[in-house]
Amino acid sequence: MKHLWEIDHPYYCEEGNFYKTGLANQFGSWSEFTETWFYQGDHDQNLVFRWDWVSWRRHPDPSLRSDSPDVLLLFFVLQRKPILCSARIQITDDDEPAVRAWLEERAKTVAANWAPIALPGSEKDPEEALDRLERAREEGLDDALILGWIASMDPALVVRAVEEMESRRVDRAEGS
Repeated sequence: MKHLWEIDHPYYCEEGNFYKTGLANQFGSWSEFTETWFYQGDHDQNLVFRWDWVSWRRHPDPSLRSDSPDVLLLFFVLQRKPILCSARIQITDDDEPAVRAWLEERAKTVAANWAPIALPGSEKDPEEALDRLERAREEGLDDALILGWIASMDPALVVRAVEEMESRRVDRAEGS
């Protein structure tokens, strides 16, 4: 499974809010962030729509590397107001498991919003889901992450895909 700092999202998102200043929040640590309503608040009201782990010390271009601390950028839509805002959090590699767990919970909210839409690749066929799982695994993605994505589209499909996976394992074992 890739580290969060190894993931490079397409495009970027500007911190803060174009129409109102003061909405680019900064936190000195993950621990400090966990004491806020951003962390503890309702997942729907404080919808996280994007995150970026920025690590200049690991930048692929050596000329751009620096000793600046890593930061996690979180982008929220506070849906009841509506307000667009961000959080910049200084983090360490040791924060990654807690950050990942928190992001996974927020991803479920976004996935639930989009679940009724049939996205390309969200086939309801367990064979196709299993084939996608195997292709994604070859590309280095973690099974649990892939099954979680499939579950966000159709939880019953995960059960069928896992059953099919077990069946293929048995067939391979008997064929050897």
